[in-house]
Amino acid sequence: MITGKDFFHTFVNKDFSIKIKIMLNIILIILSGVVVGYFVRKIPQVKYTGTIISLIIMLLLFFLGVSVGTNEQLVKNFSSIGLDALIITFGATLGSVLCAWLIYSTFFKKP
Repeated sequence: MITGKDFFHTFVNKDFSIKIKIMLNIILIILSGVVVGYFVRKIPQVKYTGTIISLIIMLLLFFLGVSVGTNEQLVKNFSSIGLDALIITFGATLGSVLCAWLIYSTFFKKP
């Protein structure tokens, strides 16, 4: 018989260590980007980084939409997702836009 302690160490602990490794990899990638950015900040072509990032994000969103559109099971269940999902999505988007506007107008807008 599996006790609670055995279950925790076998399943939960294993998943947790994988998540920690993934998080550490992500943090290391971000920190390496910060270090590289610090050393290349005076190169004139670096000013295009924001535009390139925006284009890449748009491409990622496009391919996410393609992935959703090709998933037959998801498309069939659009009607059962319901009004709640639409309201949550709209609320989250509106909240993000309002928060971004508030932060921009408070900290970055020139007087």
